[in-house]
Amino acid sequence: MAVVGDSVLAAALRWEDGRPQGVLLCYGNDGSFRWELPLPGAEEVVALVADEEGAWVLWRGEEGWVVSRVGPDGHTEGDRSCPEGVHPLDLVPGEDGPFLLGTINGRVVVFSPGGEPLRALPLRDLEGTVRCAALGPGGDVAAVGWRGDQGWLALWRPGCEAAWEATISGHAVRPLAVIPTGEGGWLVLSTDRADDAVTTRLSLWPTPPERRGEYRSPAFPCRDGDGRLTLRVEAAGLSRGTAVRVVLETYPNAKTSRPSVHEFEVGSERFEVPVEVGSCARFRMIVRMAATCRGSPVVHRLEVVPGQGAAEPPASRPAVAEGPSQETSLGGREVGQAPAETPPGTGEGPTTAVPKSPAEAAVGIIASTGVGLAGETEFVFRITEGEGGSWAWDLGDGTAATGESVRHVYAEPGSYIVSVRGPAGREGHTRVRVYCVHDVRSTLPMYLPGALPVSGDFDGDGHHDLAVWSDKGRSFFLYRGRGDGTFGYLANRPLPVEVTWVTAMDMDGDGRDDLLAGEAGDPVVLWFRGSPSGLLDFPEFFTVEVSDTVPARIYPASEEELILVGLDRRGRRALARVRVEGGRLRSGPAIVLPEAPHGVRLTLGGIGGRLIEGRDTYWVDRTDSGVVAQVRAGTVLALGDLDGDGLADAIVQVENGIAACLSSGEAFPLGPAVPGDIWLVGDLAGLGVDQAIRIGRAGSVTLSFLEPVRGTCVIRLPFGPQAALISSAGAPAGLILISPLGKAVWLSLVSD
Repeated sequence: MAVVGDSVLAAALRWEDGRPQGVLLCYGNDGSFRWELPLPGAEEVVALVADEEGAWVLWRGEEGWVVSRVGPDGHTEGDRSCPEGVHPLDLVPGEDGPFLLGTINGRVVVFSPGGEPLRALPLRDLEGTVRCAALGPGGDVAAVGWRGDQGWLALWRPGCEAAWEATISGHAVRPLAVIPTGEGGWLVLSTDRADDAVTTRLSLWPTPPERRGEYRSPAFPCRDGDGRLTLRVEAAGLSRGTAVRVVLETYPNAKTSRPSVHEFEVGSERFEVPVEVGSCARFRMIVRMAATCRGSPVVHRLEVVPGQGAAEPPASRPAVAEGPSQETSLGGREVGQAPAETPPGTGEGPTTAVPKSPAEAAVGIIASTGVGLAGETEFVFRITEGEGGSWAWDLGDGTAATGESVRHVYAEPGSYIVSVRGPAGREGHTRVRVYCVHDVRSTLPMYLPGALPVSGDFDGDGHHDLAVWSDKGRSFFLYRGRGDGTFGYLANRPLPVEVTWVTAMDMDGDGRDDLLAGEAGDPVVLWFRGSPSGLLDFPEFFTVEVSDTVPARIYPASEEELILVGLDRRGRRALARVRVEGGRLRSGPAIVLPEAPHGVRLTLGGIGGRLIEGRDTYWVDRTDSGVVAQVRAGTVLALGDLDGDGLADAIVQVENGIAACLSSGEAFPLGPAVPGDIWLVGDLAGLGVDQAIRIGRAGSVTLSFLEPVRGTCVIRLPFGPQAALISSAGAPAGLILISPLGKAVWLSLVSD
């Protein structure tokens, strides 16, 4: 909404002909209706600002994001497309039109009214969700969002690349808006949900304080009383809002306690100045720093050279400015914290490197990650032993570099061999893989929050389709895959039952997946046969000897039969096997399970293996992997082959987070356990071995690779997903992600 003069403007969405339609409404402040302006094709409206000359509205249609200029009489005066690849957040009024704020490639970007980028500010944590951003009167930029259950505020001062960050604590915090106060502070509006209660808060955050720091060196002797010295400084993080001053104190003789003082302001990253000091017996250095930017400045090297080739003092450790943490609260427990960095100690004495023989020619390369995304991931390579010397790097894409460590972002996807050559012919090699993310976005009409989706090739055309059960609509909604990552709505199948689970598999072997579903509380299975038209046949109802069923997930997947775990007539945990014989579903007698069924060996026709009790369902491991002995009952999230040995590995919830437990007995941490995150296992990269896939409810996908390369990469999403499915129909494999309101995105990785 926006208020200007005696008018109130509101941008809204309404449902027309089965799809959303944007509209701009104008009312008088007395409640009278004035005019209405449809926004053709608008599926989402994000921001609205207005002045006496009209309004600007930010909306998204099929062609992307658009800023429309609307006159006071309700007529469109022009449209401007947003820059490609930008996810818009807000519009901020300016003298010549609104500034556009958005995100792209992990940065908050500010665009001028003419569409030119003014600032691109990095976000520290790419797994968080950015809710909105704002401009302050002094050029500050603020953004708010959340990571898991905690909210955050990031503030970039003018000229600063790194942001000050604060945490907004609570049970399930969702910041909604951030507004400058005009006095350098910021107001944040947020909600916090605890059980059935929702609290709305306004919290006030002051401007971060200036940080100051000082470093004092020990005294060093001058050479032969030479009165000529050269001061050299190597620094980083010198930007607007920082000050670095170096004070050189010289003493003419050993008895004098009052020094001569020479003070210099460092204005460049490599600073050198000659100093005439007259008679000099000893000297020392003082570095004084002040900064409004977080994490800057840093002095890497401080050196004084007396005369020509005189002995120099040991290089100091990096000196940094530091400041106290701040705490403030208004109507809540929010705490804003400026990180305090450790001040440097005295310089360390020189060390002597022991040379190695040419026989020890091999050198290892440590890579920050073995996998990444083109144009996004910064790879850091360094040698395993840093003994100095000249190291020459070939990064595999025609780029050369020198040094003990190098940083590089690959522009194109592919597999790259990184080589390094150093002193005495020592060489090292490693390989990294770089992918490009292909994403296709669409909308699923009639999709309602809380739905149960399942993916399968129900018409046998080689493309993944969707079937979605909606409790609110008491229907299955069917969507046919077009083969390009989008879906066309087909029809719905109303049912007078309550469905608790759905799965897809080709039960009858006709080359088309069938849909199977379980009914709440009853020993009934519903079977919808696949059809060439994509419209599933009406269901066949089949009674089994267990109720309150859940389907056991079989690894590797089997199309031969369905394994259900539930309760028999006496309330005992039991298992039923469902298969097709003579074109009809058949089931044998229920098999009663022991009280602790985790690890029980099963022999059921074509399905044999061990039963694993997972956190949300049961699994059957057909590979006879030893991983079942390593994990506790109720902790397994997914099974797959993460190391390529053909045996099942497990994604497990452990005491301190989530881990990958391999059949070999090794375990690798994958990160914290965040409520609401979805964990899957599948080969999205096309390597012939699975990856661990974490879908964060805040709007990100994290892929963890263990073989043949090791590393992680993070993909940002346009929304927080409610459901995630892996589709192996067609090539490459894809990941289908769906928001609570039916926004869908299909992701795949491209390696060449």
